[in-house]
Amino acid sequence: MRKFIKVITIFVLGLAIFDWSFGKFFIFLRSHTRGGDIYKENYIANKCIADVLILGSSRAARHYDPNVLKDSLGLSCYNCGEPGCGSIVAYTRYKMVSERHYPKLVIYDLHPLFDYLDINDYSRQIGILKPYANFKAVRDNYDIFGDKLDKISLLSSMYRNNSQLIDCLQGVFDSDKLMNGFQPLLGIMSERNANKYNKMNYHPIDSLKLEYLEDFFRTIRNDNVPLIVIVSPFYKNSTNIINYRDAVNLCNRLNIPFIDNTEMSGIYDDRLLFRDYQHLNVDGARLYTQRIISQIKGYLKN
Repeated sequence: MRKFIKVITIFVLGLAIFDWSFGKFFIFLRSHTRGGDIYKENYIANKCIADVLILGSSRAARHYDPNVLKDSLGLSCYNCGEPGCGSIVAYTRYKMVSERHYPKLVIYDLHPLFDYLDINDYSRQIGILKPYANFKAVRDNYDIFGDKLDKISLLSSMYRNNSQLIDCLQGVFDSDKLMNGFQPLLGIMSERNANKYNKMNYHPIDSLKLEYLEDFFRTIRNDNVPLIVIVSPFYKNSTNIINYRDAVNLCNRLNIPFIDNTEMSGIYDDRLLFRDYQHLNVDGARLYTQRIISQIKGYLKN
């Protein structure tokens, strides 16, 4: 019996040491990436001290060029947008940055699907953050949107990092630091797709996500950081059967500027500025970023 216990103890200790070493290896890899998604994630979590933060979904990541903002405002800017994700990732990234530094402005590109509608996306959003479970904000998200088993799994470095090896290795040899988190799309939407009538399917309100979004906005305001909520352009042959009433009501209640740019003239009806009906291409993004300078200047923190 003693021999059996000894074998089990050695096995458990060996597994713990291997798991710890695995985690250290990935920390080393992430710290040596020079571009790509892993570089962006690691930079936001551990280094970012930008004056202007852009947060939101893929429409944030694709539509706002930090270098254009920097040239016009004379302030450093980083795009923290994450494709397929909304306020869950955005709030956590804000908390990561604000532990080191309060920005002078936060621009939040709102997307109802990811911010307050029920599309069963909890696991994807919290999964993006699991390698950074050393942050309390990440663990808190697992308390809100995960289950007890998820929280226990975070104790394992192998669980937190098991899907990142290829991305880490690619990031070591990549180099896109000067994009400052901007992930532009190349190409132009085809005439065929431009002539399609696109609409967003109906989804009910997710009360948990909506409460989380409100807590997110309140936290930024309580930190005395100016926040602007913006909806960037959709292509003209698209319609959203979901209105922005809940977001507008929330912003009005908290005295937060809400800017609806969905039909910005000179952009929303120009096929050559879009990659698909929801996303501007790189030319459209840079033009759009230039156009919003006048909208945001008055809200900057001195």
